[in-house]
Amino acid sequence: MALKFKRINQEALSMTFISDVPTLDLYEFAQPYAADGWLKSDWPAGQSSILQWLPDNVRLAVDGSVELVLRRAPEGSERPYQSGEVQSALEATTGTWGWTVQTPEMWPGAVFGLFTFKSDWENQPWVEFDFEFVGADTTRVQLNIHMETASGQQVTLDNDGRDLVIIDLGFDASKDAHTYEITVTEEKAIFHIDGKIVGEFSGGDMPGGIWNIGPMNSYINLWAVQPKQEIWAGVWTDPPATLVARILGAEVRPGAYGSSYGTGLNRSDSSAHRAGGP
Repeated sequence: MALKFKRINQEALSMTFISDVPTLDLYEFAQPYAADGWLKSDWPAGQSSILQWLPDNVRLAVDGSVELVLRRAPEGSERPYQSGEVQSALEATTGTWGWTVQTPEMWPGAVFGLFTFKSDWENQPWVEFDFEFVGADTTRVQLNIHMETASGQQVTLDNDGRDLVIIDLGFDASKDAHTYEITVTEEKAIFHIDGKIVGEFSGGDMPGGIWNIGPMNSYINLWAVQPKQEIWAGVWTDPPATLVARILGAEVRPGAYGSSYGTGLNRSDSSAHRAGGP
């Protein structure tokens, strides 16, 4: 079963209109939900000690799109910053995960993520596939893959940040919406942007040749790094304006391989490379 995927063409992006059909079917913890529902996270962020996920930071715009809002928390809050995250109710082990989004006007120390993550976060070996906009540059995006060895060691495509995999987009992702997709099979992962393959990886690209996959959900989030992550994303300080990401659509297609892009959004001449490489 595929999750609801509301496609909005480039002309629609330039107009303001009212919609009573939300892009995503949102719900909160302990509420009933549909198979195509998206949970609004409501707990301390695991990846950053300075951030709390709150449902109020996931909001509906008048055009039906979903917005994630990163801002300073009210005085007296447990953590100094608050933001929004959504995750799909539907999970899959193989198939295609897709997101049509417009990034915020990013800021040093901010991260906007489109990714899959293991469904059983407590007991399942780590598996994760990422698009990540890191820091202030919205003309590039990082790809990464996280897996776990039989001994429990976590390994990553980017070799723990030493060999970053970067895509030069050929556009500014904060100016318009674009479609990002990850296809995962038993043997490899294929990353698409606006229907074009920008990266293809298998066990041969992972440290130790590992390729272990398992059930995964889809996630979209916007967050600020803690001090020990500043070497990766930059030093986070309060930006001059609230950071807001727009979600125009998202899908999970279990067992379906390849891009479903074809809505008339601008295509790019993206290419993947290792940082510092040719």
